[in-house]
Amino acid sequence: MSSWEPQAAALQDALAGRGDGVVRIHCVGGEPEDLPASAFLREPDALDPWERAALDACGPRVLDLGAGSGGHALALQARGHRVTALDSCAGMVEVQRARGVTDARRGGLTDLTDPADTFDTILSLMHGAGVAGDPDGLRRLLELARLLLAPGGRLVLDSRDPSGAREGPDPQADGPGTEH
Repeated sequence: MSSWEPQAAALQDALAGRGDGVVRIHCVGGEPEDLPASAFLREPDALDPWERAALDACGPRVLDLGAGSGGHALALQARGHRVTALDSCAGMVEVQRARGVTDARRGGLTDLTDPADTFDTILSLMHGAGVAGDPDGLRRLLELARLLLAPGGRLVLDSRDPSGAREGPDPQADGPGTEH
């Protein structure tokens, strides 16, 4: 069972009208944060400005890596992009499909082996660089991204220092590409 399955179950309950459970987020070096499950089910018009700016940077064919509840995939679909939403958690893929994501798949980058699986953009938001896990994982992520990106393609991701040790303004107020 994926460590994301409890969150997926809470999102499935919220989607089905069986209540709005609490999702407790644990971040290394930080205090746990409780959020209502519905916070992960935002509609495209409720995205933060930095998220909209990241979506503006996407090309026509997008891989949403670690797509979670599918909010970014849905926003891109509404804009006319062809989106593949990829997540390692089966429950999250079910949430994506229930919300209307057209191409929701379970797996990781190494599962994309069809030569037709090339993208103009690989998108990974909501602390998406964390899918790499560590510096070696980041190296592998970048190598795989290079193989999956069409010529001129781009990788759009975000990250933050979970320990809270940073300089500069609040990262929640910043847009993509801001350094800390």
